[in-house]
Amino acid sequence: MSKNIFITGATSGFGIVVAKELVSQGYVVLIATRSQEKAKKLLNDLVPIASKSGGSIDWIECDLSSIKSIEEPSKKSGF
Repeated sequence: MSKNIFITGATSGFGIVVAKELVSQGYVVLIATRSQEKAKKLLNDLVPIASKSGGSIDWIECDLSSIKSIEEPSKKSGF
């Protein structure tokens, strides 16, 4: 059974540290971010770690101030 984690705020500060630690422990991590650029940078850093640990990392574009922005990506992600 895989362990799925959904993280907001993962593209800066403490969120980056949490995402990195969870991915390194083999979790399936999905981050929500408004910035495609920041998400891609984080994924470039964490995909190699995920490959070694058996975990995975992916992202969805999402603005948490908009319910519509949350509903559509969450349905697509399967979380």
